[in-house]
Amino acid sequence: TMLAEARRDALRGKSLLVVGAGYERKRFIFERAKELGLEIVLVDLPGSAAADLAGEFIVADTRDREKAVRTVLEELDKRGLREDLAGITSFWEDDLELTAMLAERLGLSYAPLSAASAARDKLATRARMEAAGLPVPVYRRIHSRADLAAALEDAPLPAILKPARSAG
Repeated sequence: TMLAEARRDALRGKSLLVVGAGYERKRFIFERAKELGLEIVLVDLPGSAAADLAGEFIVADTRDREKAVRTVLEELDKRGLREDLAGITSFWEDDLELTAMLAERLGLSYAPLSAASAARDKLATRARMEAAGLPVPVYRRIHSRADLAAALEDAPLPAILKPARSAG
């Protein structure tokens, strides 16, 4: 439709800071962004799966967030890119907190760090949902065999065990 075309045209030529490319199967996101005319400034570890699709690639150790923020800000300034950024995002769960930190420092719209941190922590997410009166599945933190035995009384098998943070 004309509205969809106008939205696509509004993206053309805009610079978007993307934090973390993720794995190879996420390349389609970068390919589509390129087709839409977005200028991607990618922040990622060396060997990034989408470095070749970015207009600018900033190598940063995204696992060390404080150092990565300094590196990114320095590189943006050195390359004269800071003022051109229209937005910031990430498609990689591991980099949500870094993205929030960068957005705050750059004055770009994004979720606050507290929300990004809670979104990455399954227990914190469920606790916030409960506090807001939203439905949540039965869940328990398990640190020991005794915790597991108690949890199985509340949530009998079949059950799903997941780490509180990250994928898996």
